[in-house]
Amino acid sequence: MAKDPENCVNHAIFPVSLITETVAILKENGAVFRRPVDSWPEATRLRTRVDYLREFAQWQSGASGWLRFPIWLAKRIGVRGVQRMLRRQRTGAPPAGRPEVYLQHDADRNPENTLAVMEAERALGAVSANYFFRNRASRWEGDIEPYELDIPAMQRLEAQGFEIGYHLNGPELADYDEGKGWELIRDDVAFFRRHFSLKSFVPHGGRPGSKGQNNDHIEHRDCLDDLIWFYNGRGFVCDIGWSDGSLECPASRTLPDPRDVAHQVRGRVRARFLFHPQYYGPHLRTNLKDVGVVETSWWKHLW
Repeated sequence: MAKDPENCVNHAIFPVSLITETVAILKENGAVFRRPVDSWPEATRLRTRVDYLREFAQWQSGASGWLRFPIWLAKRIGVRGVQRMLRRQRTGAPPAGRPEVYLQHDADRNPENTLAVMEAERALGAVSANYFFRNRASRWEGDIEPYELDIPAMQRLEAQGFEIGYHLNGPELADYDEGKGWELIRDDVAFFRRHFSLKSFVPHGGRPGSKGQNNDHIEHRDCLDDLIWFYNGRGFVCDIGWSDGSLECPASRTLPDPRDVAHQVRGRVRARFLFHPQYYGPHLRTNLKDVGVVETSWWKHLW
């Protein structure tokens, strides 16, 4: 569904080529691209941080069971584990195997940008997990930018291997009224189930409530019970991670180049790259106030 160009807001801080170049590097390193749906329904039982650590231990060791977990954890944080990590840093030898990579896209604005990124990934032979609102919450007074989902295009991409998930924002839309928030979540989940094979959700890091509430404070129950909580408060443990979240603050001046991070993804490691596609487009936005990443040397070479 095309928007009226006059109503479009340009949020671009990066060219789309930054994503495609990162994906190409990962492919060169032999990455296996994974989605939460690949771990469904087993991962729906993950509820605590310990559960996620245990799942990561099982992935790394190939062994299951609670008795093996404390042994793995002791090795991970013990003297021998530190020695192995130091030896690996000295030799530069990656662990044997292929990297497992999760590409994640949160469609906070301009959902058509996310579809364009998915198409670019498809052309490279990669797949990703993509999280959409049903209705977007305004971040400030007058923030009325339209948010329209192209359901047929999303269904076509899902059929080609991409995951379509729910970017949970019901509590924020309800101004953190618990009852109303759950009503919206149930409606949203029903909507996504009608149109897609919904298997996972990611809470949106949205506008906080008066008492500091946010969407990730929700309980993992009710209509969410059989879905994987993939990120923000919960989520698979990874050896390597990169995210373009919180770009619009001075602190992003320390954000590394994702292509440099991708070069480190070698051997049997698990990595996550979180891109917000509204930040990627052909034309640089004009308002870059407080966008710290523009002070980095690697960003200056992009444009």
